[in-house]
Amino acid sequence: MMTRSLHYISIEVRDFPTYDGLCEVDAFLNRFERGMPEQQCFKALKWVLRATSMRWWGMHQGIFED
Repeated sequence: MMTRSLHYISIEVRDFPTYDGLCEVDAFLNRFERGMPEQQCFKALKWVLRATSMRWWGMHQGIFED
């Protein structure tokens, strides 16, 4: 499954992997980090996480924000 992020502004369309907890997290992170500039990673997580991981991020994202 792939999704597009509206928070990442670029001249090209990028497809980002989604994570629902069923695939290996290291494989997801490797694909995600390769396609996303570091300063955009935390903002884009709300678009790529699914199911339980999305609920967890919604409850804990304030811990990681600047």
